Amino acid sequence: MADEPGPGASDAEIDAFIRREYGYQAWVLDDSELARIIRQAVREGRDETWVDAQIRGTAWFRAREPSRRDWIRLRNEDPGAARQALDRVAFEIQLLATRAGVTIMPARIRQMAEEALLNGWASPQGQITQPDRLQRAVVAEFEFRPSQPVLGDLGAAQAAVLARASEWMVPMAESTAAQFAARVLNGDMSEEGLDAYLRDLAMSRFEHLADHIRRGITPAQFFEPYRQEIARLLETTPDAIDLLNDPRFAPVVDFVDEAGKRRPMTLSETQMLVRGLDDWQTTRQANEEAARVADGLGRMFGMVA
Repeated sequence: MADEPGPGASDAEIDAFIRREYGYQAWVLDDSELARIIRQAVREGRDETWVDAQIRGTAWFRAREPSRRDWIRLRNEDPGAARQALDRVAFEIQLLATRAGVTIMPARIRQMAEEALLNGWASPQGQITQPDRLQRAVVAEFEFRPSQPVLGDLGAAQAAVLARASEWMVPMAESTAAQFAARVLNGDMSEEGLDAYLRDLAMSRFEHLADHIRRGITPAQFFEPYRQEIARLLETTPDAIDLLNDPRFAPVVDFVDEAGKRRPMTLSETQMLVRGLDDWQTTRQANEEAARVADGLGRMFGMVA
């Protein structure tokens, strides 16, 4: 990494380096125990394994462990709720950045939101519990001038591109995402430019959502209530509902009504569609509904006392 402090560097020189290269992650300097470990690692050229081992023995790590476990448990057990919490925290970070006049890339905001949830700066429900800590993290981005690409290696950048394409509900092959990722990492395309490109494709694909898209609402955000309702009816998690690639749900996002007008289905139309699927027939709701019908018929014909 360019201009990395050497063994004889002062604490001030190392701290300036950390703030420049890592931005909001320089919050570790606020904790004397963590700051000592990080400074030693920089001076001695220690690797991530050494740093991780040292940090695991700190009071900070022990205090943070419950919030880390709570967040990981939520991600594993209820991905839909975890995504909503992450969205809430990311939105709050974006508001703080706007008020502070700091420009932070969308992918980095999501990274900050994830770290806030892991560190207990926000609850698993997405409520900010340590606003001062989050405010300092956002302001620290003023000094963020990394010598390495923000998104890290190509694999991480490719994943970020695919995530944005999914948010705009634009189909994208992994090879294409890798090409865009390389352009972003090389500085040939900004993250804002990539987002604008995906937005234009979404406008073309979902002309009936054009007004919403112009107001900054992504297709994924617009259809989130649909995903939640489909998941409820099929008794699964919202993350298991793929409105982009699952042909069963194609009419939900692009429906042609009797007048020949293209539009999304209404929620009631979506419910009728889902109840006609084979998957719904095996759900608890379907069985209970069938039992109610059978009970009603039985009473009608005197078979049930």
